Amino acid sequence: MSDRLEWGPEEIRAACDAFARTLEDYLASLPERPVFPALDRAALEGIVGERLPEAGRPFVEVLARFREVIVPNATAIPSPRFLAYINCTPTVTAILAESLAAMLNQNCTLWNLSPSANAVELAVLGWFKSIFGLPAAAHGLVTSGGSAANLVGLAAARQRHLPGDARDEGLQSQAVAASPLVTYASVETHNSIDKALMLLGLGGRYFRKIAVDDAFRIDVDALAAQVAADREAGLTPFCVVANAGTIATAAIDPIDALADLCAREGLWLHVDGAFGGFAAILEDVRRQMAGVERADSISTDPHKLLLVPMEAGCVLVRDRELLRRTFSYIPTYYAAAEDPLLCDFTEYGPQLSRSFKALKVWMSLQVHGLAAYREILARTFALARHVADAAAAAPELELTAPPSMMVTCFRYVGPPGCRLRKDPQAADRLNERILDTLVDSGRAFISRARLGERFVLRICVVNYRTTETDLDDVLTEVVRIGRRLEKKG
Repeated sequence: MSDRLEWGPEEIRAACDAFARTLEDYLASLPERPVFPALDRAALEGIVGERLPEAGRPFVEVLARFREVIVPNATAIPSPRFLAYINCTPTVTAILAESLAAMLNQNCTLWNLSPSANAVELAVLGWFKSIFGLPAAAHGLVTSGGSAANLVGLAAARQRHLPGDARDEGLQSQAVAASPLVTYASVETHNSIDKALMLLGLGGRYFRKIAVDDAFRIDVDALAAQVAADREAGLTPFCVVANAGTIATAAIDPIDALADLCAREGLWLHVDGAFGGFAAILEDVRRQMAGVERADSISTDPHKLLLVPMEAGCVLVRDRELLRRTFSYIPTYYAAAEDPLLCDFTEYGPQLSRSFKALKVWMSLQVHGLAAYREILARTFALARHVADAAAAAPELELTAPPSMMVTCFRYVGPPGCRLRKDPQAADRLNERILDTLVDSGRAFISRARLGERFVLRICVVNYRTTETDLDDVLTEVVRIGRRLEKKG
């Protein structure tokens, strides 16, 4: 073994001390740090064009470069004024857990390569099953995120609905070609569903995007009519995707009504809870998600509301054996004796090599407890309602959707009588300029959405460091920028 690769105790302690100071300084700097940085393009070009080093350098020197170049040119997602997307600020617990997972470097594919990690992942799956009310016999796995979780859930749906030989013939089967499978979801559904259907060979042509009501929830009557029309046309309806929190407005579809329809029609119900599913730990949100316990599969993202660093998603499937049939390919060089307690996760998903993502989820819940997450979710949701109330009360702003969970959508329309109120397209263009100006300033980072034909501004509150003052300052800045740009024309 090369001496250059092995560190002694003193080097380890020095590196860890330097890491701790870096973490401490970064977290302390967040209130004043620009959310979107003024990019040092020369420094970034230096990184991009850097030659592969032949000789190494001390860790503390490389860490110093990280502090001097990487950190100042990174979007400050943990900032209390990062309000654009549901990218969380990870807790220190979760950050340290990520390092511990790297220390053990378990390959969470076969149980005998990762016995304790296997047990931790099974525990996390058990906790999530209890949150959503799925039976203990359900199964799943921790994934890289919601996109992968949605892919796994829809793959299991396809497996159930394709003919018996489809595992070999796939979509080349004549039976499938004669009556293509059709998927349904609202027009507000995340594009990871589009990607999953493409990857599974199901095709965008057979993905029906259903209209929504005034609260941006799927229109169940319109869905039922579309299912009937597709059957009449000789197609095979097979799956409905329900949203437990849409991206634009955090709307929650009427899952119970969708479950009733799926039961009548023999359709798979997949609940995309990657955005807001974990909020089911709050009683009022769990009531809004009534029926989620009836789902055939559910996705959720711990790296959102559970405040752990990327990557960590999760998928749960009611029928464990169906999930296993979907993905089980065990070559002789991988075969291991089955264990009565543990499982080979490679049989339940597309990955072979899998990192120990479940540790940061398990350790976070162990350290903080569910009560802490209920408290922070209730607080951030209240902050989103504060934004909605302030936007509704401001004479120059317009609330554009009912606030839901952590999201509020609004737009600048100018004072009463302003020309923008009579020219929605001009208002669209101005609000785009307001957004770009605000983000480029580094003062805050909010996002955009389209609701119907209208461009709107969107604030998403997931950071436990965000305060009412932060949000009031953002709204004040939106109005200030809007006034200035509107005068300039």
